[in-house]
Amino acid sequence: MPPPKKSRWRRLRHALFVMLGIALLAAAAGMIFIWTGAADRVARRAIVHRLEAMTGGTVELQRFHFDWWHFRADLWGLVIHGREPSGTPPFFQARQLHLDIHVDSFLRKKISLEEAALSGAEVHVRIDANGSSNLPSPARASSTNRPLRERLFALAIRRVRLEDGVILFNDAKLPLAAQGGQFSVSLDAGTADGRPIFTGQLTWQQMIFVARRYLPFPSDLSVKFTLEQDAFTTAWTSPTFAKSCASRGPRRAARISPAKALSPRAA
Repeated sequence: MPPPKKSRWRRLRHALFVMLGIALLAAAAGMIFIWTGAADRVARRAIVHRLEAMTGGTVELQRFHFDWWHFRADLWGLVIHGREPSGTPPFFQARQLHLDIHVDSFLRKKISLEEAALSGAEVHVRIDANGSSNLPSPARASSTNRPLRERLFALAIRRVRLEDGVILFNDAKLPLAAQGGQFSVSLDAGTADGRPIFTGQLTWQQMIFVARRYLPFPSDLSVKFTLEQDAFTTAWTSPTFAKSCASRGPRRAARISPAKALSPRAA
C-alpha cells in the first residue's frame, strides 16, 4: 500500500530543511573563514609556493588580502630571492601590487585582470665578469621528453601602472615609472649549454614612460628580451617613438655584456 501524500510531503519538507540548514552552515563557515583572515593566509601560502615553483628562488610575501566584494587583490612586501650573496639586495622586491579582477563568465569560470598597479618595484640583476649571476633558476625535471623551453607565465592586463620602480643591471640604472593600456607579457625558462636562460616578450599599447630628463610620450611598445648569465639582450619596436624621432627603422636592439656593465662610466 503506497504511503499517503501527507507523509510524502512531510519527508520532502524535512529533507529540504536539512539541505537548507547545511547550506546556511556552509555559508556561515565560509564567511567566518574570510572575515577572520584565514582565507588570506591560505592564499598567501599558495602564492608563495607557486612563485617559488615558477622562479626557483626563495619567495617572501608579508601580507595578502582579497576583497571579495570588489574582486580586488593586494600583495604587500613581495620579495623574490635569486642566487645573490647574503647581505645584498634580492633579485626582485616590490612594496605593493594591486590587482583589479574582472569576472568575464561565472559559468565558464573565466576571469581577466582589469588593472595592475605595481609600486616600489626593484629589479637587481648582477652578472660578474666570469658569467656568474644572481638569477634564480627554476627546477626542471630530468626527462628525455621535457621541452627545451617551459612557459613560466603569460599575463594579459587591460591597464598597468608602474610607480617608483627601478631596474639595476650591475651599475646601470633605469627608472620604472610608466602607465598604459592593453598589456601582455610572457616568460619562458630554458637552458643553453647547461646554463639557465630566460626569454620573454612584452607588448604595451599607449604606454607613457618617464625616464630621466625625457618628457612623457605615448607609444605602442613591443619588446623581446633574453636574459642569460653573461648578457641581457633586447629587441624592441615602437612605431610612435620612431616616428617622433624621424627614424626610418623602428627596430632597435641592445645587448649589455658583463664587461661593459662593469666598466667605469664616462664622466
